[in-house]
Amino acid sequence: MKKRLLASLMALCLIVGLLPTAVLAVEEPQDLQEETSISDSIPAAAEESQDPQEETSVSDSIPAAAEESQDLQEETPVSEPVPTATADGYTDWTHDDSLPTSGTYRLTTNVTIKPTFSDYATVKSSLVLDLAGHTVTVNDEAGGDYAYFVNSSNASLVIEDSDGGGRITNAGTTDRMSTLIQVNSGSFELKGGTLENTSSMGYALHLNSSSTATLSGGTVVNTASGGHAAFVNSSARLTMTDGEIKNTVNGGYAVYINGTASFTMEGGKVTQESTYSSSAAIYANNNATSISISGGAVESKSTGIYAAFTPVSVTGGTFQTESYALWTRHATIDPADGNTVSVTSRGAVFYTFSESENKIVDGNFTAPVLTKSYTQNDQPSILAVSGGTFDIGEVASTGDSSKITISGGKFTSKVDDQYLEEGLTQGQDGTVGAQDDVSVAELWSNGERINCYLTLEEALKNAQNNDTVKLVAGKELSLTKPVEIINKSLTLDLHGSTIKAGNGFSTANGAQIISVKAGGNLTIMDSSADKSGVVSGAKYAVYVGGAGTKVVVQSGKLIGDGNAVLVTSGAALEVTGGTLTVANPATSTEPAIHVQLESSLKISGGVIVGGQGTNGGAVSALSSTVDLSGNAKLTGYSGIALFNVDSNYGLSNAPDAVSSALTMTGGAIEAKVFALSGNCLQSAGSVAMITGGSLTSTEGTAIYWPMEGALTIGGNAVVTGGTGIEAKMGTITIQNNAKVIGTAEYRADEPTNGGSSPEGSALLLSSQMYGTDGQYKTDNQLKVNITGGTLTSNQGNAVTVYNTEQNEVQTAQVTVSGGTFTAEKAAVISVTKGGNTVTTNGNTQTTSKSNTTLTVSGSVAPASIDANGSTAYFANVTQAIASLAPDATEKTQISVFGNSTISTDVELQENITLVVAPGVQLTADVTSGESEMVVITEQDANGNTVYKLVAKPENPEQTYVASITANGQTAYFDTLAAAVKTVQSGQTITLLKNSDAAETITISRAVTFTLDLKTFTMKDTIAAGSGFVLTRSGNTYTVSVYVPPVTPPGGGGSSGSSSSGDYIVSVDKTTHGKVTVSPSRADKGDTVTITVKPDTGYELDELTVTDKDGDEIKLTEKDDNKFTFKMPGSKVTVEASFKLIETEPENPFTDTSKSDYFYDAVLWAADKGITSGVTDTLFAPNVSCTRAQMVTFLWRANGSPVVDYAMNFTDVPADAYYADAVRWAVSKGITCGTSATTFAPDMTVTRSQTVTFLYRAAGTPAVSGGSFADVDANAYYADAVAWAVAEGITSGTSATTFSPNAPCTRAQIVTFMYRDAQ
Repeated sequence: MKKRLLASLMALCLIVGLLPTAVLAVEEPQDLQEETSISDSIPAAAEESQDPQEETSVSDSIPAAAEESQDLQEETPVSEPVPTATADGYTDWTHDDSLPTSGTYRLTTNVTIKPTFSDYATVKSSLVLDLAGHTVTVNDEAGGDYAYFVNSSNASLVIEDSDGGGRITNAGTTDRMSTLIQVNSGSFELKGGTLENTSSMGYALHLNSSSTATLSGGTVVNTASGGHAAFVNSSARLTMTDGEIKNTVNGGYAVYINGTASFTMEGGKVTQESTYSSSAAIYANNNATSISISGGAVESKSTGIYAAFTPVSVTGGTFQTESYALWTRHATIDPADGNTVSVTSRGAVFYTFSESENKIVDGNFTAPVLTKSYTQNDQPSILAVSGGTFDIGEVASTGDSSKITISGGKFTSKVDDQYLEEGLTQGQDGTVGAQDDVSVAELWSNGERINCYLTLEEALKNAQNNDTVKLVAGKELSLTKPVEIINKSLTLDLHGSTIKAGNGFSTANGAQIISVKAGGNLTIMDSSADKSGVVSGAKYAVYVGGAGTKVVVQSGKLIGDGNAVLVTSGAALEVTGGTLTVANPATSTEPAIHVQLESSLKISGGVIVGGQGTNGGAVSALSSTVDLSGNAKLTGYSGIALFNVDSNYGLSNAPDAVSSALTMTGGAIEAKVFALSGNCLQSAGSVAMITGGSLTSTEGTAIYWPMEGALTIGGNAVVTGGTGIEAKMGTITIQNNAKVIGTAEYRADEPTNGGSSPEGSALLLSSQMYGTDGQYKTDNQLKVNITGGTLTSNQGNAVTVYNTEQNEVQTAQVTVSGGTFTAEKAAVISVTKGGNTVTTNGNTQTTSKSNTTLTVSGSVAPASIDANGSTAYFANVTQAIASLAPDATEKTQISVFGNSTISTDVELQENITLVVAPGVQLTADVTSGESEMVVITEQDANGNTVYKLVAKPENPEQTYVASITANGQTAYFDTLAAAVKTVQSGQTITLLKNSDAAETITISRAVTFTLDLKTFTMKDTIAAGSGFVLTRSGNTYTVSVYVPPVTPPGGGGSSGSSSSGDYIVSVDKTTHGKVTVSPSRADKGDTVTITVKPDTGYELDELTVTDKDGDEIKLTEKDDNKFTFKMPGSKVTVEASFKLIETEPENPFTDTSKSDYFYDAVLWAADKGITSGVTDTLFAPNVSCTRAQMVTFLWRANGSPVVDYAMNFTDVPADAYYADAVRWAVSKGITCGTSATTFAPDMTVTRSQTVTFLYRAAGTPAVSGGSFADVDANAYYADAVAWAVAEGITSGTSATTFSPNAPCTRAQIVTFMYRDAQ
């Protein structure tokens, strides 16, 4: 009874000890007065008294059990069984009403314990307990509190949960003070499972005295108002590396820190779901408490950390809060190396007390306001910001009296000048710093930097004709309205920076970022190494409008929500590099470039990315010209679309509509559907001349030409699509070495309106389909001329002429007079709905039907088959025969009207007849495919030679004049001329009877054959055709190409020993020395000697010998002046260079020795008059330099030029020794000073400033790389450091550090300059 009374009194003391904090809460803001629970007013109590309430002794706030008299420490241990350990070292615990207190155990069942005031599980040594997915329930009906009590310095408790879902809970207890795990001494670690407090006065985990605990997994949770998940008291220490500490109800606590306890968070998550304004995820109630956050996440529906007097260090982790992220007095946010800090709050980053001193060194912050003060006296809170990225609405709330000093960082909103550290300003990209550091743009003229500006608008306004506005590298400029270039010519160097539309961007002057008009000319380029500069964020990245207005894009990236660039009203756009793209290419239905109203577009380089959505594309040209060349690449749903605009600004074929034109000599267009297209109702008169580059459609027709106009494909152009080209009107020409390729599966479907589905042809001509009213302006005909090129169909016909016969007003004329045709099916086919009329005229054949005529030259496709409503032309007889089914029963005639190849393995079938026009030659014999039949020839009434199969005659020699036997088969001919026409090299013509035709048989091909007369006579004459010559040896005839004789040129060669060899040894011209060789001509394998003789004061630097392929020949050195080599089987070239013999200068300085890294640099600087030392004998290498000395050194190194340039620096006297040097440095853009009116000559120059001065003096060349951990990529000196490393000027102070803010010594400066000068 006494023990229970004592416990009750102790609990009462704890409650009473907390009550004064509620009584003192009299000056809270209104929003803090709305809660009613005691815990809600604790924060105010911690703040309000000038002398904060001292905590009562540890015993005042711990369970009464910890205060028991000595006789209570002598508990009788719970009776435990002694089971056998399993193989993994764990012993199964099978009891359901008790828990082990030492050893290594694994639960096998749920456990419910009913501890009493004096009987509970106490850990005094080591215990590892695996919950294994089971639940331990603490029931307090017997008056006890604990699941476990750890109370020995060498005791340790570890709780695990191998199966997941395990927990220890006091669910079902009364609302009394109840603790699941209490550690007064020793250690505790939670690796898994859940500790769940459900009591309004309870604790899931209570740490006291000098105990330590680690949360490396699992969950500690409070679900009762007034309860605690984790309570850290006295000098206890809680470290969190993983897992979660969580409160789920209003008025409950997640982490509560009291006394001199500490909380360290390296990982895991702390969650507070209480929405009370006084709640916090981490709550500290004493000024001696320590909170350190280096990782993990803090999430709260109220405040993140409340610490009225507690020092808080945040070096890593994330915060996400509904109210304030930090309600603190002494907090520092400074990410450690490799860490990041991210804070997102819907209230404020800081809610501060009076006399507070909070600091932000770096991190990422998003909130409506940076700080809101909760000030109770005249001592304002202090917030110092030296870095970080801030996406905030305002720095401080209205009426806030905080003293805020911002010396660095980047802000999305405008920072009021009152908050900026003296001498600092804010750049257009939001960065705070000195003017040199935060300027966003530099103005350059004639290669010299004139000035630097805080805004792009200001730089453009002050720029004069031919000036360059160069953005500072790594900036992000958010504009509030478009910038304009009017009536002057400028260059904009993006320099790796971004220009975008900011919040509240006004489109009153146009929906574009950059507007060039009224005669303005702008060149956009990017001098950064990776060309990463961007213009984006509006409907158009760039608008170009008006006659005489022009934009040239050389590099960088332009992104438009609509078009990247709009060109209109006679303006011009030229793209030589960079990327022009729509904002979301995968879904956009817009072209990347829209050029209209008699404007012009030239693209010779770069990448144009149009929308892949329907009607999207790379370029849309309306009454404008497009010139595509070089290595440009265009992609989109379509490539280039050509349209007309009439006087009413409508798309039409009206008589006054102006047409568009494309000239393409290079580049690549890759489109989803049409790489080039138009519209029969809106594109009449368009012209496309394509002589180079490639046009590819991945899913459709590469070129769709349904309109009046001229399309020419020539040069080395390559067109590839499911259908290569589909044309319905206009004049189409394919010539030269152009390639047109159809890749789709063959389809015999009739063409359709709007472009047919890809059907595999290289060229599909849909005749008599279009050409009615409104579809043309002056000429509705389809005229096609194929004079060259290669047309290939992978699965169909190379050329398909499909006569739709949909109208009678269009006439189509297709002429094939040249080119090469490769196809799975026919080379050329004319398809009609009925029979064609086919006529042969010499070496050409014409197929016609209705108003469509196809004329094919025999030199291109010499064999044709007319059947089933179509006439198909083939590149040779072999392909024609192969196109027919081997077992075909229908009789088929193959008309051969041009010389043709015929494979020896192709055999004539019974139902196939070859009709060969007069004068036509076949390259091989026509043989029989049937053993009992032979090939015979006949002459028809038109003089054609007809090859056909007949039954083998019993006495062919009585019927035919001649025969040829080849490959085991004999062909018979009724005339000798027919045999000669067919004979192949190496074959023999055998006369079977006298040949009395007495005609001249002309051979116009190279061939050698034998004529076996037997006993017969020949009255015919065999002769060579034009361009050939005939020779005869006995009965062997040889016809070969005639080669005219060559007359050797007159004159002779030089004589002498130097010309006796086969190959010349030539010596290139040299300076500062002489080179001779012996001999000057040599044969392969000969030894050649080279003698070199340097001029006085010079020595040989390099000597090389290379053969005709540029390969180096090995040299052998004989002495100082002679070298030899073995002559290869080609001419060789000897090259030599000489260099000045260097002499070491005298060293006057006693503090500079030859072993010093700066030795050469110091002597060089003294020799050049850059510095003479601090005395005649001392250089003082380790003394730091001032800014004045640095620019003086640099000025002297550049010849000490005197410039006439006005300076506004009040701290540079006109008679100062460095005045001319500073004036020169400013005129060259090497420095802008530390502000608009100060140079700070006596300020120590840093390493970063030194390399920046050198970099700017070198002209700020393009750079890449940079790997120093202490050089931020966005720092003003980042490019300079990268350049200095690349040039070998410095390698940093270590492998990973540059030490940008370290002072630069005299030795370092002259060393940097010396290396730069080499």
